[in-house]
Order: sequence, then C-alpha cells, then structure tokens
Amino acid sequence: MASVGSLPSLPARRRGYDHHEVQVFGRGGPNDWAPPPLPKCASMMPKKFDSQRKDAAKQRLRLKQEEVDRLDFHGFGGDIEGLRAFLIHKFGGSVRGWRKAIAPDEVGTGSVLLSDFCSGLKKIGYAGQAMTLWKALTRAAGGSTSVGLEHFEPDFAEQLDALAKTLVARFEGGALQAWGSMERDHLGRANFSEFERFVNAQKLIPRHADVHLRRVFEALDMRGLGTIGKEDFLFFDHWAYRRFGTPLSPEEELGEREEAEPWSPPRRPPTPEPSLDDFRKFLSQKYVTPARAWRVAIDLRGVGAIASPDFGKGCRAVGWKHKHHGLFKELAENGGGLATMRTLDPDTAAAIDELNEIISKKYGGDIHELWSQALDPADTGMVGRAEFVSEVAVELGMKAEAAKLLFNVLDTNGSGYIAEGELMFVEVCESQLSQMLRSHQRRQEAPASMFHSVSSPALSTSSSPHAALLSNFAPTEKANIASPMKSTRGAQARAFANTHRIKHMFVADSIHQHCRSKTTEMVEELRYVNHLAMRSTPQGDVFRHTSQFYREGVKRLQVLQKPPQEESDEESEDEVEEDEG
Repeated sequence: MASVGSLPSLPARRRGYDHHEVQVFGRGGPNDWAPPPLPKCASMMPKKFDSQRKDAAKQRLRLKQEEVDRLDFHGFGGDIEGLRAFLIHKFGGSVRGWRKAIAPDEVGTGSVLLSDFCSGLKKIGYAGQAMTLWKALTRAAGGSTSVGLEHFEPDFAEQLDALAKTLVARFEGGALQAWGSMERDHLGRANFSEFERFVNAQKLIPRHADVHLRRVFEALDMRGLGTIGKEDFLFFDHWAYRRFGTPLSPEEELGEREEAEPWSPPRRPPTPEPSLDDFRKFLSQKYVTPARAWRVAIDLRGVGAIASPDFGKGCRAVGWKHKHHGLFKELAENGGGLATMRTLDPDTAAAIDELNEIISKKYGGDIHELWSQALDPADTGMVGRAEFVSEVAVELGMKAEAAKLLFNVLDTNGSGYIAEGELMFVEVCESQLSQMLRSHQRRQEAPASMFHSVSSPALSTSSSPHAALLSNFAPTEKANIASPMKSTRGAQARAFANTHRIKHMFVADSIHQHCRSKTTEMVEELRYVNHLAMRSTPQGDVFRHTSQFYREGVKRLQVLQKPPQEESDEESEDEVEEDEG
C-alpha cells in the first residue's frame, strides 16, 4: 500500500479554497477524489453557543444566590446566627429555644449529640442546612462530637458563669437557699423587678462582668409567663454543676427529658351487641313486620324452621351487619333448637292462631267459606288492605292491629291487595314444623360421626350398618323432590320473583272490576242514607226561608242518629203540636 508521502497531488481548484496542492488517497491519477479541507468557521465554536453557555452559568449563579438569600432570610442558611434568629422567632429567645427543643435533658444544660440535634431541629420545623450548622457548632466546640449551650451562646455563657459562681459562693445551699431569701409578693413566683432587686441587693454581679439581667431572666422563664418559679431558679445550680463541678443536692438531680406521649382521642367504648328486640325493630323498619321479613328473606324455602347456617344467610340477605349467633341462640331456646317465625314475631303468630280458631268455629275450618262470605262476597278475586282490616274486625271480631299484622304477613310483595291463594298461608304456615323439630332432635341425639360420612359411597349400600341406623333417624315422610325443602335459596328467590310478577299481572287485570264493585256498593249505601234523610213530609218539601230548611234538615239528621223509641216519641209530640195548631 502506498504511503502518504508517495501519493500524487492534485491542484485544489474549488471556489473559496486556497490554491495549494492536496494529496490524493488512491492509486493516483487525474480522476481520483480528494476530501476537501474544513472551512474556517468549523475550526472554532460559534459565538452564539459561547454566549449561551456564559448566560447559563450566570443563571445558575443567580439561582444559587437567591437560594442562599432565602435560607438566610428564614434562618436556614446553616449558620449559627440564622439558628438564633429562628429560635427567637419561635420561642421568644435563643437560649429558651435551645433549652426546650434541642437540649436532651429536662433542665437544658446537657451535651447535645448529632442525633439529639437533628431530632430537635426536626421537632421545631427547621428545614435548613442542618449538617452545615452542626459543623459550625462543632468547630466552635473545638472539634468535639457534642455541643452545649456554651458553644451556641458563648457570650451569654460567660454571663451565666459569673452570676452562678457568685451565687454558689454566697449561699451554701445554692440556688434553693437563695430562692428562700428572695423577697417577692407571690409565694411561688417572682417577676423581673423582684429578681433584679434581689441580684443587686446581694451583689451577685462581679464588677468586671457585664451581665444583662433581662436576658438572664428570659432564659430562666421557660414558659414565657413573665415570672419564674423555684424550678426555674434552680437552673443556676445545674449550670454551676456543669461548668464548675459544684455538687447537686439529691432533690435537684434530674435525668433525661421525658418525652410526653402524643395526644390521641380516647377509645370509644365497645358497642354492645344488638339484642333480639333491636333485630325485630330493624326488620320492622325495612319489611313492616318481622313475620313478613321471615317469609320474604329469611325462610325462603317456607319450611317453618331453619338452622343457624340458613338463619345467618337470611340475616345477610336483609342487610344485618352484626353477628347472628346470639340472636339464633335466643330464638332456638324458645323454638325447640331451631329458629321459627313464632319466636321471631309472636304477635303475628298469635293473630294467625286467633284467625284459625275463628275459622274452625264459625266456618267449619273451611278457609274458602271465609273468603267467599266475609272477605270477597262480590267475587272480585282480591281484597284491599282497608277492606280486609274492616271485614276481619267487624265480621270476625278481631282487633284492628291483629288484622293489620295478618295482612302484612300475607301481602309479601307489598301491593296492597291479597288473593285467595295467599290467604292459605294461615293454614299451612306451620304444617311442617313438627316434622322439622323431630328430625332436628333426632340429629342432636345421634352420634356426630354418623352424619359426617353420609355422602360416603360405602354408606349408600343397604348392607352398611350405619345406613340401617340412619334410616331410623330419617323423617317418616319424605318430602317431594319438587317441594321447597329440596330446593336452594337461589331457586326460591327466583320463585318468589315469579309469583310476585304473576300477582302484579293479576292485580292489574282485576283492579278495575274490584273498584267498580266497591264503588257500586258505596253509591247504593249513600243513596239509602240520602233517601232516609230527605224523604218527603206531610207539609211538603217547599220552604219559604233557608233557615226553615236548615232547621228541618237538622231535625231529620238528629232523628236518624237516635234510637227508634226516641224517634217514635218525637213523632207523637210533633203530631200533638200539629193538632193543637
């Protein structure tokens, strides 16, 4: 391969290039291509890019300066002066803030480690440069791993040293004895004037020391009340113990600061479990009566008695959000071990018993005779709520409240009307109850192992001894496979929906005939009453004055409301008056 020095050269003839020869990379020849030289503008960075880089550097410097100014303005710049300003703003004094928030002990004179320092800053809401501030304090402490109040406020520490040294030297009992010697108006507190008068009277400030008493008093006043107590004044003993090693009395020895437990709302008292009466009220609010809720949602299969699992499903179906085991236990105590409608709603059960007794005595136990003679003599196929209550109360002699309970338990879809087929419930509501109770009692008396393996193939054969035992405890009358006892809750819910749909269709078709017949009866009754009230008199029906018409009408109405004997007496009196006239 040819070297660069051995390659031929071609003259540069392009526009803008200097007329110099360039070397050609190839085998040589007049047709070989040579790369052009770079233009002059590509040899250096464009000026616009250079100015943009300088502007970006200035922008970063300006933003950083604004951040520093913001931190300095709020005392978060990481310097000691900023922390002092922050504590003065938050606690009214830098020394008071150090003692209350940052110092680990209760008095506020102990050494502060980095963990205590960071915890204190977080507690007071300091969001500045914490590590920069800590490094500044440790530099003031000579590189120590802990700092104290003397490193945070060195000038104030010198004032406290001078005052505490003189006080401990003047009083053998220390600050406790000095507090007893202070004259004050209040027994347990002292204000600034009393504190200043005591210090000047005892000459506790040395001549060469410059002590600012107002600042010392504010440092002692931990709560910012404007007065100090004995506990606040004992700070001088603890300061002398830390700075000079003066021993403390046993009463003055304090441990670390005890963190107060955060406030939390008191615990709510445990809510008592709802009783059976509460459950009945809940069912009455949602289904009018507990008996109607029993038919619609709890005992969907209509067997009359259910066990605990089915009762729990029914409670969940009606929206009961509490435990049901206590309710079932209370119902089962009076229901022979199972929950029944009679134990859930005894008032409705008593009304059903009363109606059955009346039917057996008055109609020979034929419920169809009751329907055709008393409830629906016009053969409209339905009876409304008001008609049922009035007819049962008048014809059968039952109370209106009992009649309402009967109608509510019969009208399961809440349409306001019942048909003859729905009235049959009062006759068959507890027809299978005795059979269910006997079956349940036999299962309770039999060993539990006999019923845990009923589904086993080994027990399906007639030769198994367990199968022979189980046949003794089985019900004597087996239910039909199409009966509600052999179905599930879902199937019965669908059956209820279908029956309600059919009933609505029946009511929609029969309501016109029913209303027409009832309206005809009402019109005939009103005509009869009006005829009795407005029948003609011997004197005629023409009156000269409206007052005469009014008096005659009132007399006739009074006659209609009085017994026949009184009416005959008044007629005889009227005849006598007419004869005399």
